[in-house]
Amino acid sequence: MALSFSGTTDAFDTGVSTGANFSTGDFTLAAWVTSSSSGTVVAIGKNSGSGDSYWFGLAGGKLSCSVNATVTEVGNTVNDGNWHSIVATRISGTLTIYSDGTARNSGTANGSASPGNNLYIAKFGSGAAFNWPGSMAEVAVWSVGLDAAEAASLGKGVCPALIRTASLVDYWPLIGRNTVDNGIKGAGSGSYAGSPARVDHPRVMWRRRRNTIAMAAAAGGGSIIPVLYRQRQMQGMAA
Repeated sequence: MALSFSGTTDAFDTGVSTGANFSTGDFTLAAWVTSSSSGTVVAIGKNSGSGDSYWFGLAGGKLSCSVNATVTEVGNTVNDGNWHSIVATRISGTLTIYSDGTARNSGTANGSASPGNNLYIAKFGSGAAFNWPGSMAEVAVWSVGLDAAEAASLGKGVCPALIRTASLVDYWPLIGRNTVDNGIKGAGSGSYAGSPARVDHPRVMWRRRRNTIAMAAAAGGGSIIPVLYRQRQMQGMAA
């Protein structure tokens, strides 16, 4: 199952602080989202009230990511109420945003990304607002900038836990089974605000033992759960 956030009080504090600080270095933020918002709302954010904050979401209904400077998509590809893959990568100071595996815009955003508070999902950060109105799943953060082919793989539904595992800060499928829904790597102890509702999960691809790829649909019965157990057993993942 995925989670639907109200856009008012619902949010998820990942408990991850310094692990999601990147200074002026490379990083990647990714998620599957739905929203119909025409405003400015945040899917993934880390805020300290200073200039080194960063966020990824919508600005005026358009996919946008900000690290001191803001990069906004050309066109309008996400806020139609359907599931979309969104990815933001920074490589050598260039920030590129993707939806559904396709690059939508890029620009220079070489400021520091090391705010002091925890990383939040569906909210800008501690004490901030801009709550996400819509569903979210498959949230992941890397300490490297993924390339275009890897962003395209995420857009096709490849599980984040299968991409650059050694550089994965953490991965939150957002099943919503518990009040504490820690990431697969256990980088922080998470907690929910409000009462996000459980909804059908988008389809993701995962690797079987014999290196084949299969689709895992989570509609209705939540069949994503066996997938997560396999992911936990991957080398370098938390049990």
